[in-house]
Amino acid sequence: MNSMIPFNLRKILSLSILLVGLQLSLKSQSAINQFYTGISLAEKGSLEQAIDAFQSALQDGADASKVYQQIGSIYLIEHQAGKALEAFRQVGSESSYEQALCYALLNQPEQMLEFLRINLKSSHPTPYYLIQKESAFQAYKSTALWLEFWSVNQYSSTTTNLNEAHYLISQQKYDDAIQVLNPLVEKRAMQAEAYFLRGKSYLLLEEFRFAAEDFKDASSLKPKNDEYLYYVALARMKQGALSKAAVAIEEAIRLNAYNPEYLYLKAQIDYKSDKLEQASQHIQTYCMYFNHQEKALVLKARILLAMNQLDSALEITQQLIRQEQGGDEPWFIRGSIFQNKGLYLQAIEDYGMAIDINPKDPLTWMNRGNCYLLVNDSEKACKDFNKALQLGYKDAYLTIREYCSGTTF
Repeated sequence: MNSMIPFNLRKILSLSILLVGLQLSLKSQSAINQFYTGISLAEKGSLEQAIDAFQSALQDGADASKVYQQIGSIYLIEHQAGKALEAFRQVGSESSYEQALCYALLNQPEQMLEFLRINLKSSHPTPYYLIQKESAFQAYKSTALWLEFWSVNQYSSTTTNLNEAHYLISQQKYDDAIQVLNPLVEKRAMQAEAYFLRGKSYLLLEEFRFAAEDFKDASSLKPKNDEYLYYVALARMKQGALSKAAVAIEEAIRLNAYNPEYLYLKAQIDYKSDKLEQASQHIQTYCMYFNHQEKALVLKARILLAMNQLDSALEITQQLIRQEQGGDEPWFIRGSIFQNKGLYLQAIEDYGMAIDINPKDPLTWMNRGNCYLLVNDSEKACKDFNKALQLGYKDAYLTIREYCSGTTF
C-alpha cells in the first residue's frame, strides 16, 4: 500500500493494522500485536505510549519500514522534526516526501527541495495540489529557490493528468475525473494507476460493477499491490459479488498483514455472506485494539444481532446511543433487538428515531410497519409499507397486497 503520508498525519494514523488467516511464529505474532497496540494508542492520542509499542514491535521483528513510518509520523505530530527525520531515513526513499517536510520544518530548504525532487521522480509522486496546500512549505513559496524549482515542469504529461484526476476526485467531480482518465486507459500509459483512479471515481458514483472491473484491471497489472486488491474486494462487496470479494480481500491480507481496514472489510464480507462465526471472530479481533471506533462497534452489534445474541448487541447499542455515535444505525439495531424480544412499542420508538436521522432507509420503514401491525395499528403500518415501497423495497408490495386493502401503488 502507498506509504507516502501528507502532513495531515492524523488521517494516516487512523489506518489501523490487523492480521487474519496467516500462520506466524509466536515472535511474529507478538510483533504484530505490539504494532496494533501502537496504532490504537496513536489513534487515541497517547503518542508517547504508541512510540513505546512500536519500538517493542520492532524488537520483535515487525516490518521496520512500517514501524519507522509510524514513529516518524508521530514525531511530526509532536513537532519534533529532527526525530521524525531520523525515523523516516530508516524507511528510505519511500518516505522522500516526509523527509522533505522534515527539512522544511528544520529550515533546510536545499535538502527540502532535493527530497521533494526525489519524490516527484518516484513511481507515486505527490500531486501538485497537495504540495501547494502543504503548510510546511508555505514559508518558502516566495523564495528564489522555490520559484526556480517550479520554473521547470516537474511532472510528465501523463502524471499531470493523473494529478488532475486526483484533484477532481478530491473535489467530488467524479465524472470529470473519468473524462480525464479515459484517454490514459486507452493509451495504456501508466494504466494501473489510471484504472485505479477511474475505479475510485466509479465507486464514489456507486457504479460498483464498473469500479470492480477497473480495480481488477489495475490489480492484474500490479498483482502485488494489496491496496488495489482491497478496492477490488470493496467494490465486489458493494456489487453483491461476495465470493469474489472474499477471494480478493484474503489475498490483500496475505500480501500485507499490517492494514486493519482489510480485516474490517473481511468481517463485513463474511457478515453479508451469512458466515457469522467467521465474521464474529474477525470483528472480535479487530475490536481488541479498535473498540473506540464507532464503525467497529456498529458492525459488532449487527453481527451479534444476526447471531441472536441480543443482550450483547443491546449493550453495544446503548453505549453508542449514549455517546451519540453511529448515526441511525444504533437506533435501527436496538429497534430490531426490541422487535425480536417482542417489545414492539419500544421498537417503534427506536425505528422512529432512526427514520428521523435517515429517512431514506426502506428497511427501517418496513420494520416499523411490521411492528405497527403487531400492535394492531394497520393504518400506520400501511403508510410505512408504502414508504418502504417508494424507497425501493420491492418485497413491500406483497405485504401491502395482504394487509392494506384499497392501497394505490
